[in-house]
Amino acid sequence: MTQQHALGDVLDTLVRKTDGQVSLDQVLEAIGSRGFGPMVATVGFIAVAPTGAIPGVPSTCAVIILLLSVQIFLPRRHPWLPAPLRRISIPHARLRKAVEKAEPVTHRIDRWFGRRLTALSGKAMEPLVASVCIVMALTMPPLELVPFAAAAPGRAITVLGIALTARDGVMTLVGLGLCVGALALAGWYLL
Repeated sequence: MTQQHALGDVLDTLVRKTDGQVSLDQVLEAIGSRGFGPMVATVGFIAVAPTGAIPGVPSTCAVIILLLSVQIFLPRRHPWLPAPLRRISIPHARLRKAVEKAEPVTHRIDRWFGRRLTALSGKAMEPLVASVCIVMALTMPPLELVPFAAAAPGRAITVLGIALTARDGVMTLVGLGLCVGALALAGWYLL
């Protein structure tokens, strides 16, 4: 989990190494052993992208985020997901379109992040980030009832995944700020 990987490169690799119906198993293969950060960011991105409007996708993303976050506590070296989740798939064309739409944003993110405020992004912070991701994942299924509302915790999870990937404390702070906003939104919608 200590290597840096550009989000754009991870998503481009994902599109390049997959075709037809893209299963989560193929996503894991394309990402390889890059660690939990890219996986968390990618699943969060799926919840934020237009694919997040498909009924069931935010809830599925939430389950995956929960599984990944718990594994950070264990700690495991590589992400593991059960076979039924690994078989979930979306059309490659939909994935490619989502990645293309996100390309300008991912390029900006890739330029911005790096090793900043490392005290807020090291090994000691991983349990806190995992805990926050768990809370965000728990808000996604009820927010799925409101169109595109689950994108708010998805954004926070994506940014925290980027923070884990790049070991970027500034991104950790941004992700935590987005979590506060997502919790406020969830409270407003659900209460």
